[in-house]
Amino acid sequence: MAAATVTQLRRDAQVRALRTRRDLGVSMDRPVDIYEAVRAMRLWLMFQPLDGLFGMYQRYNATAGVVINVKVHPALQRYTAAHELGHHVMGHAFSLDPERHITRWTSLGTQELAAQMFAAEFLMPLAAVNAEAASLGIGPDSLDEVGLYQLSLRLRTSYAAMITRLQTLDWIGPSDASRFRAHTPKSLKFRLLGRQLADSRGDVWLVTDHQKHATIEPLVGDEVLFSFGETPSSGYRWEPELTQGFSIEQDAFLEPSGAEGQEPVGASGRRHLQVNVAKPISGQARFFLRRQWEVSEPAAELDFDLDAAVRPARGVDPTQHVGLLAL
Repeated sequence: MAAATVTQLRRDAQVRALRTRRDLGVSMDRPVDIYEAVRAMRLWLMFQPLDGLFGMYQRYNATAGVVINVKVHPALQRYTAAHELGHHVMGHAFSLDPERHITRWTSLGTQELAAQMFAAEFLMPLAAVNAEAASLGIGPDSLDEVGLYQLSLRLRTSYAAMITRLQTLDWIGPSDASRFRAHTPKSLKFRLLGRQLADSRGDVWLVTDHQKHATIEPLVGDEVLFSFGETPSSGYRWEPELTQGFSIEQDAFLEPSGAEGQEPVGASGRRHLQVNVAKPISGQARFFLRRQWEVSEPAAELDFDLDAAVRPARGVDPTQHVGLLAL
């Protein structure tokens, strides 16, 4: 495909994606709920097991719909939904999308490349990438694979798609992209927890004290790891206060390694508090840094909203059942 054609496709996809965000009232610097966007565009949304396909789109007269493979990872489901929405917005009539249409950028026809470009721009506009990266305390010069994985979770996209997008935005170069691709979400989740997740389709959300307040939106089966700086010799410890329905499953203090393998007693380290997301629930996780024998105001306070939802289930989107009954 000629370079001029690719440039024109990218420009058109970018304009349409940003215009769609504007029309839906979604701020350019915020993550987007792709399923809410599909509903708002008045598309039928269905999840089904699809042999050999990640998703499909079809338009019939004034009616159009999207089908997503219920078996693939939730991050890929969301990216697939954005790809299918791209087909709709770009005026395409029909598409059957196997894995290569969703995960690759080469050897694609004009229609599929346009949908890919729309999906990337719609889920990950530059303003949203910059805003979420800043909230995580990362930037082009301080990005590592764990930070990139966390950025993909915040922007509700896949790890691989995040790498490609950052390269497109000139955040990272080809060598960095290759280095990040050498890691997998599975290996990064193991690194964060020190074990495999009970649910292999789950994700690990890392929340640090760099953020004083944030909204975390895991799915049932995910785990949230709160990691805060703490110095035992000072007497200050983080005390958790969680909404009923959430609980601390593991609580550990990780000391830094000292010189020649000696553990520095009382040195600053990281307090790790891990929460399993076992059911859909909205609530708060608050943490207070204080000495247990003091009744004064805490030295620091962190406040996070937890909004846990279920993964999409097989069938028509539940919010559209009323519409089906009216047919």
